[in-house]
Amino acid sequence: MADYGDLPRPVYDDRVYDEVKPEGDFAACRRRLLSVGRVLKQFTIFCLSQFGLILLVVGYALIGAYVFGQLERPNEENSCITNQHLYNLAETSMVYRMWEVVKAYQRLNDFEDATDALRLLLAEFKDTVSTFT
Repeated sequence: MADYGDLPRPVYDDRVYDEVKPEGDFAACRRRLLSVGRVLKQFTIFCLSQFGLILLVVGYALIGAYVFGQLERPNEENSCITNQHLYNLAETSMVYRMWEVVKAYQRLNDFEDATDALRLLLAEFKDTVSTFT
């Protein structure tokens, strides 16, 4: 303790400071570095354990899936819109062609040939639609 003799002791914020501990910036910085080093060491030990490796792999897979989804979403949306438009055109065309077959064979009263013609049209439609995917 410092000896102040007859002088009153300094009082700051209701606390008495008798002596100042000379703790330089180097010592505080070193303590922080050592504590950060300990944390990094514990983190490395955890990551190299089997459980830590499993968590790293699962996390890596989840992050990869998220990034892939974000990168591919616009392309997939455009592809779906294009395919939907092509399907609607093919479906409308097929309905009109089937209606023409029905009208043509209805005049002839030949329903067996009409059924065969409609089956051929449906097979053609199926082949057309399968090329959209």
